[in-house]
Amino acid sequence: MADLDAAKGDDGKAIEEYRLAIESKPSLPNLHYGLGHLLWKDLKVSEARQELEAELALNPQHAAALNDLGNTYLMEHRPEKGLPYLARALAADPHNSEITS
Repeated sequence: MADLDAAKGDDGKAIEEYRLAIESKPSLPNLHYGLGHLLWKDLKVSEARQELEAELALNPQHAAALNDLGNTYLMEHRPEKGLPYLARALAADPHNSEITS
């Protein structure tokens, strides 16, 4: 349901759905990423980082989570923290044109 709500542009509802799903099955792939991505989109940086890091604990090669996490640091003008995540994202998915290089 969270993905559907996000696709409809109802980020608030999607965030609620992701949180409920995570409570139920915290180790299910992509739940933390989905929540983290929406939180990042809403500029809730510290909450987004927590969820993106949780996704990376489950899948260290999750290119989109690496990309989003790296970009949170670039937004704060902290390339020394962000660029390693972006490099890992590019290595994990070298053909993805959406990954910041």
